[in-house]
Amino acid sequence: MRRYVKYLSVLLFFYAHSVSVSFAEEASQVETRMSVGAGISGEYCNFIDVAGGTVEWKGGVGYAFGFVAEYAGNDFFSVQSGFWYGVNFIDLTMQLSQNQMSDTIEARTEFWILPFYFIFSYTIDSGSIGAIAGINFMHIRKSEFRGTMGTDTTLEITEYLNYDQYGPVGGIQIKIGISRYVQVFVQGLAEVYAKKFITAVERTAEYLYDYRAVGGILLKMY
Repeated sequence: MRRYVKYLSVLLFFYAHSVSVSFAEEASQVETRMSVGAGISGEYCNFIDVAGGTVEWKGGVGYAFGFVAEYAGNDFFSVQSGFWYGVNFIDLTMQLSQNQMSDTIEARTEFWILPFYFIFSYTIDSGSIGAIAGINFMHIRKSEFRGTMGTDTTLEITEYLNYDQYGPVGGIQIKIGISRYVQVFVQGLAEVYAKKFITAVERTAEYLYDYRAVGGILLKMY
């Protein structure tokens, strides 16, 4: 009886060993289709004012830079995320009293963005063109009014804002491979944030939107 148990143990050992070797070989053949890189962007931004009020937003510009990570499920579908830091500058005119006097102010805002995009691409030789759909999560680090009352004074307004924002994003991407492991990409994006921007004034409702041009480089890890 002990001899049969010994033979059975030896057979189970060799079977388990062969299964583990086969699994390791299959796992080694699966590509981790991951790319990492960095990018910069420029934007035009403004507010959608749906409730009116004493503030007239004039729009402005901004910039951002950050880390990019992309996972490609296949040549058609990929997921892109990252972590970005940016600053924008938006001019506004504020009515100071009932006699229609106004003051032009610059609103400067620093923010962090965590994007999450689905990209559907059509591959052409070493490049591709794709459609982007996703969401941005934004945290406002600091916001301030500059040039109030015609002076150089600065008034921080971060505490009066919805400083955690999110909103849908759509756009296109063009990607070109310049070597086996290096790709450059450009994106055109449009986004609007779903939460009211200023919380301190009940009678107003402003929603931030922007049009963004993005460029960057990706290093393929496969």
